[in-house]
Amino acid sequence: MKNISDKLILIFFILIITFPIFTINFKQDTISETEGRYLANFPKIMDSNKHFNTNLIKDFGNWFKDNLGFRNNFMKVCSTTEYTIFNRAISPKVIKGKDEWLYYATDNNLDIIKDTYPNFSETEIKEICEQQIKIRDYLKSKNIEYVLVLTPSKTSIYPEYLYEGYYDAKDTPVDLLAKFIKENSDINIINAKEILLSEKQNSIIPLFYKTDSHWNRYGVKLAYTTLFNQLNALNITKSTIFDFNLFPKGIKITDLATMNNHITSLKENDYLYALDFDLQVLYSTELTKNIQELSDSADCHEYFNTKEKNTTIIGFGDSMNNELMEMLAVNVNKLFVVQNGKITNEVIDLIKPDCIIYQIGERRLSELLYLNNEFLESIELNMESDL
Repeated sequence: MKNISDKLILIFFILIITFPIFTINFKQDTISETEGRYLANFPKIMDSNKHFNTNLIKDFGNWFKDNLGFRNNFMKVCSTTEYTIFNRAISPKVIKGKDEWLYYATDNNLDIIKDTYPNFSETEIKEICEQQIKIRDYLKSKNIEYVLVLTPSKTSIYPEYLYEGYYDAKDTPVDLLAKFIKENSDINIINAKEILLSEKQNSIIPLFYKTDSHWNRYGVKLAYTTLFNQLNALNITKSTIFDFNLFPKGIKITDLATMNNHITSLKENDYLYALDFDLQVLYSTELTKNIQELSDSADCHEYFNTKEKNTTIIGFGDSMNNELMEMLAVNVNKLFVVQNGKITNEVIDLIKPDCIIYQIGERRLSELLYLNNEFLESIELNMESDL
């Protein structure tokens, strides 16, 4: 009897450890819902040049790890255990804060509140200011208005929920840069951090998602109001400000929760609004593809609003800019959103905008020193040719 029992236990154990292998995923181009990325495909023996794949063993290992049966279930159990028992996120890119707040750990976000990024020298701040003046003056010579929008990192607005020390909202690099530019130029500049902090205590709903690295639409709405008023003062927009009546609807798929394998307890409401007119969003058209290529951008799309007439804006920026431009689109005839792209004469000549909005996030402020160097060089060449 004991032998039979031992054999049954052995068979059960073998089935447990081999069942994930028998249920391995062989589908190509599978997207992991928990991680928001493509899983590794089964490797090819020969490469595109019909040569032997020298990385075959490594590629096979990556495919096996990504596609083993029940992998998502194991990862969810692991992430939940790490989160609830050991009080930490499973992803090295995520930091768990107090009261279920999550923070993006990379791209200088924590260094901002620790006063170690970008740590501008006086010479660097002056150089950025001078570059922005050159860009503004050049665009002005083409009858194009220019607005610089600086957006804060989550750690600048809600540092008090970080476990790593006791932080309060304070002046950070975005404030120092904005202050210098305002005092030493007449550039149209918006420091969105000032706006958010002024309303933070009055807002029942946080202005950033707790489990995402971006502001929510309540935060975006505050920045939209300031940006609209700025554009109205410049006579770019001629309509009235739109009253976005936000309401909770559905669950927001947040980036930090996704990195942490979609822990179910981290679900958050999304906030939407309704429009009483048609606002078209155009993706992957010939025009947007041309803009994307000419600006070396990650993405480009166009809002087309038949309610407004004869106003064209290009909005350059990072992911914080997308929903801000979406709201502004209700006041503009044509609005092109260029993500992580560079200002170029080719794009300007192609679109002939009335205004260029250039948004940059606090975690990327140091990139202002070099991001548009090619455009600045072209400005210098144009100035020399005009002499």
